Amino acid sequence: MVPRDMVAEVEQFCRAQKVSPSAIRGILITHLHLDHTGNLKALQQSTGAKVYAHWLEAYFLAKDPVYKGPGMLPQEPVQVNETLKDVGTMDAFEGLVAYHTPGHLVFYAHTRKILFTGDAVMRQDGPFTVSAPQ
Repeated sequence: MVPRDMVAEVEQFCRAQKVSPSAIRGILITHLHLDHTGNLKALQQSTGAKVYAHWLEAYFLAKDPVYKGPGMLPQEPVQVNETLKDVGTMDAFEGLVAYHTPGHLVFYAHTRKILFTGDAVMRQDGPFTVSAPQ
């Protein structure tokens, strides 16, 4: 399965928002599914953005060693610029925190109360919302 050209879609979205693709400074990898990594190298080259991934998945994205688990990797090896540990803070959204969960990295923006989950939290029948306890 060859992924569709997500680079063109990202560039088109940027144009619609009147933002240059070079304004994208970071690409956060949540997990190793092809629909999340398929055009990663081309997107990295198009934007000049740094790629952030869990330290273990960084090896697989570079195809060293070859990954034999579930999902599919990008066709071309990708060098990750910044590896993340099991919990780590990033300089985005006033302190974005990466948490390693089984098979995923999730990213939480504490000040904005936004959680980026990749496919770790999904709902097939509509939007998924979480309310903080009162």
